[in-house]
Amino acid sequence: MFEGVDFFNKEKRGGDLGAGRIKSYFNPDNVFLVHVNKTQLNDPKYGTKENPVPVFWHKFVSGKVDRKFNDDGTPYDRSTKSIPYFDVQDNVTAEENRLFVTEYLTRIIDKDELVRLFGKK
Repeated sequence: MFEGVDFFNKEKRGGDLGAGRIKSYFNPDNVFLVHVNKTQLNDPKYGTKENPVPVFWHKFVSGKVDRKFNDDGTPYDRSTKSIPYFDVQDNVTAEENRLFVTEYLTRIIDKDELVRLFGKK
């Protein structure tokens, strides 16, 4: 998940929903699996707030997931209305992961860094 990346049309949805997804899954003591590039993980150039190690969601293992709440703080009743744009999937398919990695490699990572890491554009 990339904070600030528009997951949906901002005008239609009223903003970037990445922050909501982050709040729903990243609770203390939650356990989940991610994909990470070992070269970037072991590279001292990565791992700072300015240049974090990119991770790609794989699977939620255990813990507490906060779902959408109404303005008054009561839990959102999903039986009356679906909110698929808010929900985070517990698992990501190989096809979805390929899409996320492709988006990262084509839209986010610097071209020179791509060459440095992989030897080609």
